[in-house]
Amino acid sequence: MKYKQWWMAAARIWAYRLLLTAAFLAPFSLPAGRLFLALSLGFLLYARIRHGEPIYCTRVGWLWLAFVLVSLLVSLQGIDPQRSVGDISKLLWFAGIPAAATLITDRHRASMLLVAYVNGSIVRSLDILLLRLPGAWRQTENAFMHEIIHRGSMTHGQVLLLAMIGVFGLLLMEIIKRGGWKVLAIKSSQFVLLTLAMLVNFKRGSWVAVTVILVLFGVLTGKKRILLLLLLVVLAGAFHPFVRARMSHLRNELDIKHGGRLVMWTKIAPALLREHPYGVGFRGVTPEVMQETARAQGVRVEERRNHLHSNLVEIPVTVGWVAFLLYVLWMGTALWKGSTAAWHAGDPLGRILALTYTLMLFGLILNGFVEYNMGDAYIVLPYGILLGVLGRGTLGAAARLSELHPGS
Repeated sequence: MKYKQWWMAAARIWAYRLLLTAAFLAPFSLPAGRLFLALSLGFLLYARIRHGEPIYCTRVGWLWLAFVLVSLLVSLQGIDPQRSVGDISKLLWFAGIPAAATLITDRHRASMLLVAYVNGSIVRSLDILLLRLPGAWRQTENAFMHEIIHRGSMTHGQVLLLAMIGVFGLLLMEIIKRGGWKVLAIKSSQFVLLTLAMLVNFKRGSWVAVTVILVLFGVLTGKKRILLLLLLVVLAGAFHPFVRARMSHLRNELDIKHGGRLVMWTKIAPALLREHPYGVGFRGVTPEVMQETARAQGVRVEERRNHLHSNLVEIPVTVGWVAFLLYVLWMGTALWKGSTAAWHAGDPLGRILALTYTLMLFGLILNGFVEYNMGDAYIVLPYGILLGVLGRGTLGAAARLSELHPGS
């Protein structure tokens, strides 16, 4: 009987279950994450058509649609309209915004969404630690560090960043609820595992962003002892010779002859903005465009680079200043909603939950200063879900907001 009741649940309850599944799958399987997000949206649409149940877009959602529209219009007159318009489909996977805004209607659901994403990120961590690390170790000793850096992924660094912030928030909530030692041990172990995977992934932007966010989280919540313990875990890894060597290479990024970010930001981007003031089109900075522009400017840029390694640079260059203004309003609105929810939370649990989601988004934005993550398919899925939850602006409320069946 219970199985039948579970199977015969309402369409919106199924949409919620499928959204949780999408959040779990997103960190390690993009096709599966997209599939289950699409299924969730399909059930929401069915509930809308059949029963007239609303789908919430929110102001954050409307800003997303405006950003997509402007990007499309710019791309139609860009340097390669066919390619750019085809790539814009990636922005449609921000559709997690209306899905999350409609379905994440109370604290329990918001917490379960965090748990799902963290658990999926644990799978990714195990992939890094049990498959990638031994694979690099099998190389010659001198090539090990080069191999592990080469195998590192900027995308995976941001997945782990989100999960570390999420599990830290879940840990704080369990402490407030006086959860049992087993639960606290599990959350702490998850944090350590994610930290190890983050270090092995060897992406400095993610290292810096997650450290800043965790410090900010600890300061805002007053959990100084827990923060100190977590920072000791991070610092212990930071003193490893490979990590120190990786950080020492930062000076290369400040050398324009290196052909990295500095030359992209100070030479390539200004030249493209002068030549195409309205934008080159979405994902229009191809390796060919990058190399041609570099030759025209008399500089060298790294081979096979197809983006400018920063949201703040890539967006105005590709889809113009109007789209960039919309991006600032879009992200700013979500951060404001989350911060307001945390500030006006009725109790500590609501405050921690709202802060967790807000700082996860802030972590992505901060990492976006040195990485272009608005076009990263793996990151777009969690981006959309975070924006949807924050856009609803109800995380800090104490009362249940769902109008669905109590068993949902």
